[in-house]
Parts: sequence; structure tokens; C-alpha cells
Amino acid sequence: EQSPPQQQQQNLTTTHELYNIEVSKRAIDFASEYHYISFIIECEPKLTDKKIALKIVNELFVYIKDDFRRQNPTHASPLLADLWWIDGKGNLRMIIKSNEIYVYLTKKERYPKELLKIKLNPHPPQHLPIQLTAIIKWLNHILR
Repeated sequence: EQSPPQQQQQNLTTTHELYNIEVSKRAIDFASEYHYISFIIECEPKLTDKKIALKIVNELFVYIKDDFRRQNPTHASPLLADLWWIDGKGNLRMIIKSNEIYVYLTKKERYPKELLKIKLNPHPPQHLPIQLTAIIKWLNHILR
């Protein structure tokens, strides 16, 4: 009989083999270094073409640009996703390192309902990444 860690490792390997997902070394290094939570945009119809996915990413930032700049007038950097990919379910995933863009895109109502005849259903992260959190000492744990 296998010990629990060996059994878990076997299950992970088996589960991984069910999906034919190619992940580049750059993507793995990036994800392990920054620990950012991905933004998931459920797409209908499902994505299969990287060129279409790239157009959707670009169009998303065109769509939010004016409102974003109005709310973040000091943000001078270009609006972009640091990393994006099509997941195994045909949905779009993005990693965003810019604090301002990250916070802006956590609100679902800021996304278009449709781009390039593809319906979008965003699932932004529910929590801020570690890099955007603060620890406040001596604060009562009960908020009133």
C-alpha cells in the first residue's frame, strides 16, 4: 500500500495526463515567481485560436481604457496583461501585475458582455494577491 503523499502524487500525475495542456517554462517560472491569481474570462463559443484570444485581450483593454484612465489619472504605463493563455476548457486566463489594472478588473461590471462575437463571463479573483495586501498591527480583529 502506498503512503498518502505517494498516492497524492500518483493522483496528480494521473489527473494531469487527462488534460493535454502545454505550459511553457516561461509561464511556469512566471507563475511560481509572482504568485498572482489568474483572471478567468469564460468564453462562448470556447476559444481555440491564439490569434482570436490575443485580439480579445487587446480589445478588452481598448474597452476599459477611457474609464480606467479617468479613475487612475497617474497611471502612465500601457494597459496590458503580463501573461495570458487559453485554458483547457477554452476560456481565457490572464495574469496582471499592475496594481491599478488588477484592482480595476476585479469588478465584473467593468467587462464588456461581448467582444468579437464572443460572449464573455468574467471570473475575477476574489482576493488581492499577497503583493497588494498589508498587515496592520494592533488592530482589533472584530470590525464594528
